[in-house]
Amino acid sequence: MDPDGSIAFLIIDGDDVARRRSVELVKQLSPDYEVFEAADGRSALARCHTRTFGCIFLEVNLPDMSGFEGLGL
Repeated sequence: MDPDGSIAFLIIDGDDVARRRSVELVKQLSPDYEVFEAADGRSALARCHTRTFGCIFLEVNLPDMSGFEGLGL
């Protein structure tokens, strides 16, 4: 949770269609969450260096690295 009380959710998935569906689902079910997305491990790492996320959805098969490698986020 951010200092302002908002909860940020990061969805990391290389499949554009699956990622967009996940983003829309989270927005529908939890409209108070800020939802961010990344298509690969590098952009996810960059996002994680700029803010704190309350929840991260991490796909195992990313285009540039394994999701298991990304667990170090």
